[in-house]
Formats: sequence, structure tokens, C-alpha cells
Amino acid sequence: MFKDNPPKNKVIIFALLVVLNIVIRIPSIPHEKGSDSFFVHSLANSITMYGQANWWESWLSIFGLYPLSYASGIPYFLSGISQLANIDMEITILVFSLVLGIFSLFASYLLGNMLYPDSIFKYIFAFLFSVSQGVLIFTTWEVSTRGPFIALFPLFLYLLLKFSNGSRLKIGALLLMLLILLFSIHKFSYFAALSLGLMVFLLLTRNRIKIPSNLQTIGYTALFSFFMLLPFFKRSLVPFAGSRYDWILEIFIVQVRHVGPLTLLVFGGLVYMLLKQPKRKEESFILLLCAFLLPIIYSDIYGHFVYLIFSILLVSIALTNILNVPSKHFKTFAILLLICSVSFSGFYNHWRTGESAEEWVMDDKTYVSAKWANQYIDDTAGAFGNGDRTMRRFMAISDGSPRVLLDSISALTYGFVNFSEIDVQKRSPLSSSYYFDNPYFAGDFHSTDGNVNWVLIQENIDYRSSKEIYDKYDLSYLIMDTKYPEPVFESVYEKKISVYDNSRIKIWIID
Repeated sequence: MFKDNPPKNKVIIFALLVVLNIVIRIPSIPHEKGSDSFFVHSLANSITMYGQANWWESWLSIFGLYPLSYASGIPYFLSGISQLANIDMEITILVFSLVLGIFSLFASYLLGNMLYPDSIFKYIFAFLFSVSQGVLIFTTWEVSTRGPFIALFPLFLYLLLKFSNGSRLKIGALLLMLLILLFSIHKFSYFAALSLGLMVFLLLTRNRIKIPSNLQTIGYTALFSFFMLLPFFKRSLVPFAGSRYDWILEIFIVQVRHVGPLTLLVFGGLVYMLLKQPKRKEESFILLLCAFLLPIIYSDIYGHFVYLIFSILLVSIALTNILNVPSKHFKTFAILLLICSVSFSGFYNHWRTGESAEEWVMDDKTYVSAKWANQYIDDTAGAFGNGDRTMRRFMAISDGSPRVLLDSISALTYGFVNFSEIDVQKRSPLSSSYYFDNPYFAGDFHSTDGNVNWVLIQENIDYRSSKEIYDKYDLSYLIMDTKYPEPVFESVYEKKISVYDNSRIKIWIID
């Protein structure tokens, strides 16, 4: 591999990477984007409004492991920054996302330097990871809690490798604090705990098990084959409907979408690591972790985000080896690949096509109507609306004025329901749900999501039949997104007082 650069060149390269990460994240849209982002935004608003997290009932609520709770680290952080800096939550999220993106650059550089300190690999890895679409999607004016986990995971792996090299008391304390932080951010932290367990196992067996180099290659290959095929035949993590071959194609498309057009180089990097002799302990750890976590790649919703760092690591190894070939043509080819990768990420970070455009960008009329509501509607008033994505955006931007009846967590947070209505029951420790969902669950609790949907899906429904819902939750306003017309709104057009109408969003008083 390439030898490292002189100190002056290091500074220039890294400075250029920082500039690239800032430029590629400069928003090309006027407002915050995403879907989950507005849910987290709303939770952060509630902490500012009430001075506490109303979804906390147990210490497990901090980590989202109690019924109607949510991992609290990011909402608390956003609320604290917004209050300390006295800036709007939307701007807080913009700054937070930008800082998080730059942090992902530093964290991946540290991990790359730990793996191959005397190589250009660390720059390539930091470059590809920080500007990959899988990282950009959550670090460009969006605050889904998956983003902070993805950005922090390279630092966690770096500390694990550092822990294996000594200074274990100090590094161990940092690891424990970071693991607790990760658990307060997202349930992906289970994979970080698995990484820690694997490292402890390797340290305990380091001097007790000696495996010849040739058998190591066979063993690693067998492990990758086993874990790759296990979900394929057992249908674990794979939908039961449709062809399994179609699903493999779908997984590949998702990988390309988030890793980039260099995805095929993953196989080159993997073959290199499998055949490389001798393997350093850092390489052995990464290979084992890649193998054990491989089945989650079949989950097209969440799996690829956890595996993103390993896919890009293998791509970076392959690309570094291409640069290592003593030929100008290969070096030119590698540079073109890097340009292709950042162009791909930049395009999808600032452009959407087809129906996804509506999911990506908040309509300006929704923003304007929410700001109007914040100014003219009391924050104690309750409201009901259609279009889940629109209503999430509306309540986040309006700072909870009015409080819109949405999902059960938001309903608990904003006072539509309380814990006395919830029959909390404990799951068996022998069930997988105990570990991968929550140790506790709400028994016969009827979710507010269900009540909202019940009203909306009824055909030919009139105002009288939905009044029970309005009275139960003390709702005073009806909000309609005209893009998603619902029968329930037809009865109020002439019967109730209209207080706002900008052609996209209409608001009536229903008292």
C-alpha cells in the first residue's frame, strides 16, 4: 500500500476533506428534511416546552426500552443546544447535522489510521465514509437518531482496537461511557455491544488458540459463507412473500444506493483481507465482526446502515490496492472512481425524483401554516389532522401549538394520554422480543395511531361519528392537508369556522 504523506501534505489533504464535507452538506432546500427528523424535532420541542421528558416513567425510558418511550439522548441534546444558544430548533438541527457530518470524517480517519497507519487508506476511508449517501442522508439538515449512531460507530470501533493494545483502564472507561451514550441514541447499540463482546472473547483466547495461517483463511471463508447463506435459507430477516432471488437484487440496489457506485469493490477488499498473510489482530477482529454481522444486511430498512461502515472499509481497501499498482493508468482510474463516488452522493443528497421528492422536502405552505399556528393558536389546544408526514412536520415547526394527535409516544409526550391508561406487562427473558424490542410492553392499550386511522379510513363518515374521538382527546382544531383528502373533513366545510386556508393547509375550529 501507499506510504503515508509528509506532515504538510497531511494537513492539506485533511483540510480539503473538511471543506468537501461542509460544501456537500450546504442545504439546497429552504427547510429541514426527512420524516423521522420531525418526530425527534417534536420530542426536543416538548423538553423545551415542559422542562422534562414526559415519556419517562422508568429508567429504561431513557433508552427507549419502556412502553411509549423513545431513546432520549438526541432530543435532550437538541433541546439543550437550542436553549443555550437561543436559536430556533430547525437551525439547531442544521448546525447539529453539519457538525455530525464533520465528526464522521474525524472518527473514520481515526479508525482508518488504527487499521493501516502508514497508508493512504485512512484518507480514502475517511473520504468515502463521510460523503457516502448512507451518512449524508442523516447528516444534512436531518436528525434521525440513526445518523448519530452511524457517525459514532467508527469511534467506538477505534476505541475497541485501542483497548486491545493497552491502556485498558482509561480506554475501558471511555468505551463504557460511549456505549451508554449509544444506547441512549438508538437500538443499533446492540451491535456495538456485540462488537465489545467479540473483542473481549478475542482478548481472552488470544494466547490460548493458535491457528495456522492457511487454516485461518479457510475458517474465515467458511464463516462468511455460513452467515451469508443462513438468512437466505432460513428466511430470517427476509420477507416471506415473493422470490428470495428478487430480494437479493433489492438488497444489492439498497447497498449501491447508500454505499455508492463502488459497491462491487467490496468483494475485492474482502478477498484481499481473507488471503492476506499474516493477519494483524486488527484485521482479524474486523473480519470476524464483518462475518457475524453479515446476516443483518438482509434487512433493507435498517441492516445496511449498520453494515455501511464495513462495506466502505472493504471498498477502501480495494481502492487503496488499485492506487498501489505502479501504473499511472490505475491511479487515474482510482481517482475517477473517487470523483464518481462523490458525484453520486452529491446528486442524491440534493435531488430526488418521482414520488420521493414529496417525502424528502417539506412543502413551503406547510411551513408557513405551522408558523401561523405557532403565533395564533394556544399550545394547550389539541388538534386532529390527516397525512401523518404532513402533521409531523406541522407540529414540529409550530412548536406544539396546537398539539396534534399523532402516534402514541407523541400523544403521551404532549398530554393526550398518561401512564395510568397503560397496562404495562413484562416479556419473558427467553423471547427474542425481550432483547430486540422492549423488556416491557403495553397490554391492551389502544394506540392513538389506531384511533386516528379508524377515523380516517371510515367511508361516508360524518362529524357526529368521529365526535367521540374529538371529545376523548379534547380536540379543538381540525387540520386538513388538501393533498390527501379524507371523507371525515367533508362535513366540516360549511358547518365549522374556518380560521386558516392557504390552499394546501386548512384549519377549522371544531368546538
